[in-house]
Amino acid sequence: MDNSETPIDMQTSNGRQDIQQRRVNRNAEKRTPAYRALVVDDNVSICEAVSRILESFGYIVSKAENGIAAMSYLASSQYDLVITDFDLPMMNGYRLSAWLKQESPHTIVVIMTAACQAEINQYMVTGLVDKWLFKPFGADVLSETLDKIGLPTDN
Repeated sequence: MDNSETPIDMQTSNGRQDIQQRRVNRNAEKRTPAYRALVVDDNVSICEAVSRILESFGYIVSKAENGIAAMSYLASSQYDLVITDFDLPMMNGYRLSAWLKQESPHTIVVIMTAACQAEINQYMVTGLVDKWLFKPFGADVLSETLDKIGLPTDN
């Protein structure tokens, strides 16, 4: 502290910091906690697009390019939501969902697919997947899907 600064100046400065800190704390109390999502797709464009939509909804998003990489993320971190492609190299999205439901039954799993519903009906009735999305879809369809599950789509 240089000699020109008086203790009163320090108190005023600290007082401003206290007020700012109270504002930050008050705003933090108003925000909903961030939800964590993992997007799994070997198509980089789709993975990026879905991730951007989720980030616009306020999610913290991680990305994996296949089921094995996703398992690594899921083994080391907790996620509220996993959105995975059905047709993945090494391990398809359905097998990933089956594994995840054993490890973390409360994690919501949404599988996206370009297949027609008739091709995957046998998977849809098992209860190992919370929701299915048929490609192509946009932010509005993803928002409606998450709303039906009870997950937030606003930050």
